[in-house]
Amino acid sequence: MCCREKPGLPPIESCSAITALQKYYDVKVYPTEKRHLYSQFYTPGFTQAELEGKPVVMLLGQYSVGKTSLVEYLCNGKYPGADIGPEPTTDIFAHIQYSDEPMTIDGPALAQDKSYSLKGLEIFGEKFLNKLRATNFKAEILQHISILDTPGILAGKKQTDARGYDFAAIINFLAERVDKIILMFDANKVDLSDEYRD
Repeated sequence: MCCREKPGLPPIESCSAITALQKYYDVKVYPTEKRHLYSQFYTPGFTQAELEGKPVVMLLGQYSVGKTSLVEYLCNGKYPGADIGPEPTTDIFAHIQYSDEPMTIDGPALAQDKSYSLKGLEIFGEKFLNKLRATNFKAEILQHISILDTPGILAGKKQTDARGYDFAAIINFLAERVDKIILMFDANKVDLSDEYRD
């Protein structure tokens, strides 16, 4: 009986846990995903940038519950492009990352950057990419994590249709890839919108 020689995997103690997980993914999981065309019926596999990137914290909630204000509090300052107000103000997905120099990169440019940790979002098309932005900002907390500030969840079908992209599908995709999701609520509003339930 013929037996194929299996590729060697590093002993856990000889490398960091992250390196070992990456190697196990490359050797065990990725070939199975590729063989069964996993990306054709579900989501694309993890990229090297996703596996190596800093943990991502996603803020999710209805409009005007304080998502952007929380980011400002955590970062000790207003990040470029942040807008705060009583009505829906954040209409983009802002991925806030660390950099010594403040800079903003738009979604179509991010889709071409292989080192971007959420590059898989390109599958949602041009309308969505125009609502995605990476904001590089100097804040101590961003040396350890990155933060994804999302648009507020809307209440009516007319409003959600006006987005031009499938908000629920994007949130589901991100929920599988981010490391922590913080759900924020307005204590004065007792109902949940249909988009929030999705």
